Amino acid sequence: MKHIIIITLAVIATLTSCRTSEANYRAAYEQAVSRRDDTSGIDNTVYDKIRREAVSSTRVVNGDTVAVKRERVKLAEPAEGEILQQSYVVVAQFKQLFNARSLCNRLKAGGYPGATLLVTREPLYYVAVAGGSAEAMNVNCAEFAAKPAVAVKPPYPLVLEPAK
Repeated sequence: MKHIIIITLAVIATLTSCRTSEANYRAAYEQAVSRRDDTSGIDNTVYDKIRREAVSSTRVVNGDTVAVKRERVKLAEPAEGEILQQSYVVVAQFKQLFNARSLCNRLKAGGYPGATLLVTREPLYYVAVAGGSAEAMNVNCAEFAAKPAVAVKPPYPLVLEPAK
């Protein structure tokens, strides 16, 4: 008889203690939504510091406002004798080399023979359509915006200046 009473109490305690409340569901939902609404695009990885080092600004060149990003980059696949230019017109960025290389080849076929790949330490791959002086990049940005070989998403095209 004593065993039946102990088992009955254990079952009752188990059934009443496992209930979730609406407050618990609401708290979990709000926490999930707050994580999803984080629009920084930078997750807490070892590359967080590298991404934050990239300095974005705007510059007025010949009366036009141009988005300029300054970051440490190098040529991903340099041709023989190719050197890093003073600045580049960047139209896209990728985390995978395959995707960046594919877009670069499409740009070359679409009338931008100077398309090249730049890579950061992360690695993050930038696809550039032209390289040269900062003043010339303003004109190249306008030309690409007027006649894009591929659709680009904001904030592209922008000028990328390799940091030294």
